[in-house]
Amino acid sequence: MPSKPRKALVSRGESLRAHTPSLKQHLNQQKPNPINHKRVKEPISPVNSATSGSEDDEPTAPSKAKAKATRVPPASIIASYLINSQTYLGLQRIHNDSKATLEGFWGCKAFFEESAANLAKAITKRNVEAVLVSAIAIISCKSMKPADYIKADVLEPKSWHDVESIVHYLATSGSKAIRVDFAMKYDAKPLNEEFMDEDDMDSDAENAVASVKQGRRVCQVVILC
Repeated sequence: MPSKPRKALVSRGESLRAHTPSLKQHLNQQKPNPINHKRVKEPISPVNSATSGSEDDEPTAPSKAKAKATRVPPASIIASYLINSQTYLGLQRIHNDSKATLEGFWGCKAFFEESAANLAKAITKRNVEAVLVSAIAIISCKSMKPADYIKADVLEPKSWHDVESIVHYLATSGSKAIRVDFAMKYDAKPLNEEFMDEDDMDSDAENAVASVKQGRRVCQVVILC
C-alpha cells in the first residue's frame, strides 16, 4: 500500500506569525470608532480679547471711570454771624443781647421771653401801656451797601428761621462779616388818657362853667361899686 503523505510540520513561531494579522484585524473590528475630541474655542468678548492681549505685554491701564477720583459732596456750611438785638419802650432800652453766634444756636424764643419780662416791669413802674410798633431784623455783610441791606419782620420767634436762611445763603455765597441787627420797638401809651371816665370829664366841664359864671358876677359887683 502506498504510504499516506505526511503533513509538513510548522513550527510554533511560524504559526503565531500566520495568525497574528487575522487576530489584529478581529480586534480592530470589535473596537468602536474613535471619537475625535476637537477643542471647542470659546467666544472671546472684545473686553477679554483686549485684556488677554495686553496681559502678556504690560499691565492693563485703569479705565476712565476708575481713574477719575470719586467726587465727595461738599460739607454743609454752618454760618457764623454777629447778632445785635435790642428792645425799646419809647426811647428807653429795656433789654439787649449782642454776641457772635452760629446758625441755629441763637435763642430767639429766649430773647422774646426776657424782653417780655423786662417790658412788664417797665410799664408797671411808668404806669403806661406798651404797644408794639415794629420788630425788624436787618441783615448785612462786609461787601454790601447800606441800600442793599435785607430787612425781615420778626413778630414771633419762629420767624427767626427766615432770617437765618438769608444768613446761610450769604455764607454759602462767600460773604464775610455777616451781621444781624434786630430791634423790637414799643410805644408807651399813658393809661390815664385812655381810661378817663365820662363822669370825670362832665365834672371838669361843670367846674369850668361855674368858674366862668363866678367871674362874671365878680365883674358886675365891681362895676356897680
